[in-house]
Amino acid sequence: CLSSGLMMDPPHTDFFYCCGAATELLRFGSRPLTSAHKVLFLIIPGERSSLFGCSDISDDVFGLDGQVEHKLAFLRNHVPRETSLVLIGHSIGCYIILEMMKRNPERKVLKALLLFPTIERMAQSPQGKVMTPVLCHMRYVVYLPLFLLSLLPDRLKVGLIRLTRLQPVQIEHFNLCGLFPRAANAMYLGGQEMRKVLKRDDTTIGKHLDKVRKAPPTRGANENESQIRLSSCLRRSPLSTETLSNRK
Repeated sequence: CLSSGLMMDPPHTDFFYCCGAATELLRFGSRPLTSAHKVLFLIIPGERSSLFGCSDISDDVFGLDGQVEHKLAFLRNHVPRETSLVLIGHSIGCYIILEMMKRNPERKVLKALLLFPTIERMAQSPQGKVMTPVLCHMRYVVYLPLFLLSLLPDRLKVGLIRLTRLQPVQIEHFNLCGLFPRAANAMYLGGQEMRKVLKRDDTTIGKHLDKVRKAPPTRGANENESQIRLSSCLRRSPLSTETLSNRK
């Protein structure tokens, strides 16, 4: 999701290829991006959004490292270097943001907002202990019912989807085309997250402490220790979150 300057134009969706994968971009503001755009807000959502994407696995672009390189390639190819960034991440998107700042420190990042960050010990969280065996060892077994579901008529698919917790608006925009590959991609990424998101990157957080902000955990705090540990890291550091919030 992309926002630049004042949102004078209605939101619109762009489709293009990046790292060999078909990429969907929700854009707010004028286009195309030029050096006249001083600040760009780049929103990187969590893994669940990949269920609604329309991309195919290409050069491991749906692996965790591939997702980081995919975002960096987008910045290189579509965002002028003169444009400053405000990065907003949710869940695993926070991990991706920290990796982007680590791998490309030359990019000018004004702020990095971490919403319910998932940046360490995923497999050890309560949900991770349940999902790790499924995503890492049993996902090929899950593929079969998903594939069979994809063969059902659309009316039956919609009926089954209505049994989930999706809101009516979400159901209306749920794209049934390519349901199986999108679900497979999401499970593949989830398995890599359980294996690779192990230790919080205190070095990168420390280097960019004046830029990193964490949203208060209003839900799921007991289910994800990384939120609590990140708060402790920021409190122990010379520059606290309160100091950050008072900075102009």
